[in-house]
Amino acid sequence: LDYVHWRRNYFPNDKILINKNVQREHIEILDNIEINQMEMLSELRRNIPMYNPRYLGHMISDISLPSIIGYLSGMLYNSNNVTTEVSSVTMEWEIDACNQILDMIGFIPSPSPPKKDAGIDAWKIYKEKLKEDFGWAHITSGGSMANIESLWVARIIKYQSLAIQDIAILEDINFKVKLPNNNFKNIKDITQLELLYLTSTESMKLFSKLVFAISKKRKISITDSNKISSKLISDSQYSTSNHVGKIFNQFEPIIFSTGAIHYSIRKAADILGIGRSNIIFIKTDSQLRMDINDLKEKYFLAISQNKIPIAVIAIAGTTEAGSVDPIHEIVAFREELEKSNMSFWLHIDSAWGGYISTLFKLEEDEEIEFIINKICNKLVIHSDELTDTLKIKSILDKTFKIPVPNNNSIKEFTNHLQEIYTHLENDIKIKKEFLIYYKKLYNEFGSIICIDENRKLNDLLNENDFQLTKKDRFGLVSKYVKDDINFSLNSLKNDKTIHWGVETVLKSFLAFDKADSITVDPHKLGYIQYPCGVVAFKSDKIRHFIMQKAPYITSSDGDTLLHTPPRHIRETDFDKIDNNEIPFTNYHVAIDSFGPFMLDGSRPGASAAALWFSCKTIPLNRTNHGLIVKESLIAARELYEWIHNWEKIYKESKISDNLHYEFKNLCVPDTNLIVFVIKAKSSNKLEDMNKLTLKIYENFSIQTELGSKKYSYAQPFFLTKTTMHEDSYNYETFINFFNDCGIIDSKNDFIEHGLTLLRTTVMNPYITEIRRRTNQNIIKEFVWELHKCANKLTVEL
Repeated sequence: LDYVHWRRNYFPNDKILINKNVQREHIEILDNIEINQMEMLSELRRNIPMYNPRYLGHMISDISLPSIIGYLSGMLYNSNNVTTEVSSVTMEWEIDACNQILDMIGFIPSPSPPKKDAGIDAWKIYKEKLKEDFGWAHITSGGSMANIESLWVARIIKYQSLAIQDIAILEDINFKVKLPNNNFKNIKDITQLELLYLTSTESMKLFSKLVFAISKKRKISITDSNKISSKLISDSQYSTSNHVGKIFNQFEPIIFSTGAIHYSIRKAADILGIGRSNIIFIKTDSQLRMDINDLKEKYFLAISQNKIPIAVIAIAGTTEAGSVDPIHEIVAFREELEKSNMSFWLHIDSAWGGYISTLFKLEEDEEIEFIINKICNKLVIHSDELTDTLKIKSILDKTFKIPVPNNNSIKEFTNHLQEIYTHLENDIKIKKEFLIYYKKLYNEFGSIICIDENRKLNDLLNENDFQLTKKDRFGLVSKYVKDDINFSLNSLKNDKTIHWGVETVLKSFLAFDKADSITVDPHKLGYIQYPCGVVAFKSDKIRHFIMQKAPYITSSDGDTLLHTPPRHIRETDFDKIDNNEIPFTNYHVAIDSFGPFMLDGSRPGASAAALWFSCKTIPLNRTNHGLIVKESLIAARELYEWIHNWEKIYKESKISDNLHYEFKNLCVPDTNLIVFVIKAKSSNKLEDMNKLTLKIYENFSIQTELGSKKYSYAQPFFLTKTTMHEDSYNYETFINFFNDCGIIDSKNDFIEHGLTLLRTTVMNPYITEIRRRTNQNIIKEFVWELHKCANKLTVEL
């Protein structure tokens, strides 16, 4: 109704074209629309029920109610989200939603300008934030476009330093370049290879250094120098926008990743001129994760051949198996390289796993409460000595207006602090003040409060106690994502506590903030409609290099680079801030059009509305969206345990029928994908195992690609399959698995046939709640259906 009124209320006195008489004149057309609609809906009923917990196939599930509301609303009010001229509302929503994505994955969101009535202090803080790096993210059509754009940006950032040096030599200007090992060289003295091995952060800073150098030499304004520098880069023989073929011929580019990469990476290599043959595939271990030692070996080999690593691509949730590469180890390798003056762009393809990061994000009051409890637990000690009680008491009296007991017992004193905290109002501001008090206690009195004869208070506490560390988040997630489940086929009680999150996977997610770019797909674990992907960059400055236009630069002291985020105040004179003056005359919030900064052109406003309303309604932290992700991960882990322990469970249930087959998991799930095979006990050939697995897949799918038009009502469960071949995965990855399956001559068979696996995406968050509330166990029913099918087919084949 609101939409109808919105349309009617825009110049309501305009003449009405389609009145009731006109509608009656076209009754046949209206009838035809209704008939076609009924036929369309009848056809759609044949669609796969991806919303249902019984669907365990591809990376798709039910979508959230907020995303439906947001999508339908955005679709009606705005069809195009490319420029503020036609999308004044949804473009701002895109900024807000993508800032939440940035925060979720560990990047710094773009700073929002102070309100119109903000004081000078707020403007000073804002100016300081503009000097620091902050991230930028935008919506794409999906992970494919996000991956391609990330590598496009990496290519530009990697090679544009050559053009800047070329200009410095031609213009005879000098400035210092920071090498990865933190030493400095003059721009004209550094070798081209050294330039190509710079960190991405330094590569992006070179332009501002060039602008200031030209401004100083020509005695022109920063604004004029900015325009001249941009033109000089475009005209350079090393311009990536005009001479990339020449550059690649001289400095051959390569990309490192595993064979599990999404096919969009191969597309990117084609489009960007890198070439598919220049994707260097790194071996995977038995868990289908990148082998860091193989990465090191192949990286140094490439360097010895003077090839230029554009990027290392880590995957946080592979498409086939959901595996998570050891990102923390890749980061450590880069840090090791930088000591030798080499670095690379790190891109994380977390199209699948990105939203798992919500598990590590606590709400602000939760975080503060955890920190205070952590400190309190450390302060409850066995001693009766406390010095300067009166001085500490005065701080408490002044801050909280609460009397403090005058005694010298540190234990009683700290217990009293805990008592004060428990009686505080549930107000985040008060909690913050209380945490500030603890920090003050530590900083001012830590060295004088005696614990015993040999220790002071600051011997117990350290700086990490006043923040939520990565180690803390690690422990919180391990405790949070767990459940007790009964693994039995009858009334027997066989409870087992299951957990998600092995150490290497948790450490990988906590290393996201070290990446240069990250792909996230809200249309997967964000439970939002297609098309909605997101590409996120650690530094907002990349926007300007994509556009082949340098940032707008303003400076109050001649050596500070300030750049405007996508949403900013127009006509801001930051020089006024130094004189304690508000830096604007007219307060106008401006939003950059996204079109010039990305590969996509026009995009649906509905996607932005869906993402924004979903983020607003279900915040991206562990108690909100993280709860949905948690339930999905638990259900996946439950399925893994059923399959892994099936023979034992079956035997303990004393069922008379013999098992003619066995389930075999390929690997422990890093996310919520399970890949496994079903093997006849009577066979030890890989070809036979592949055939049986494929036959079972056919019983758990509707073969529409083969012409089947069966209605989904007849299919009790859905799963999918994949086949892993030698051109993507090395045989060594599967040696232990083949041995566990008892496969003989596995190498030759793998090279010839590959490995066919059943693949289940346990994405639906209702599975666990159905089990808890109704005692119906969907996972157990699914495994039983697999059992019946496998036993029957094993005998027949």
